[in-house]
Amino acid sequence: MRAWGAGVIYGLAMFAAGFVFGVLRLHLLVPHLGRAEAVLVEIPLMLAAAWIFSAGIAALWELGREARGRIAMGAAGLAVLVACEALFSIFILRHSPEAFLRGFATLAGALGLAGQVLSATFPLVQARGTHA
Repeated sequence: MRAWGAGVIYGLAMFAAGFVFGVLRLHLLVPHLGRAEAVLVEIPLMLAAAWIFSAGIAALWELGREARGRIAMGAAGLAVLVACEALFSIFILRHSPEAFLRGFATLAGALGLAGQVLSATFPLVQARGTHA
């Protein structure tokens, strides 16, 4: 249960960082670079933030190195992140659910989703790199 709670916090932290980076991307980068290129600039920043969040949250929640808990944290984090994005898209931006899902079929959307899936592996990868 501890790992799922950590995952919820991880997903919320990633959504918050993604919101800030996304606003900056849309207003500062997209007009000059285009959507996919702007996402390519944003992804390393988001992955760095996710790496820091993952390590800090796993330590704070005392998850240890067990794979099951680390996988649960990453999976819960990804689920919460995508759910938050869907809710924001549908209820705040007023996009249809279909439009939200179609976004993943674009190059920018696929790149962003790939980064999100990669960030879901961070809790496990970090546990494997920890030597007690």
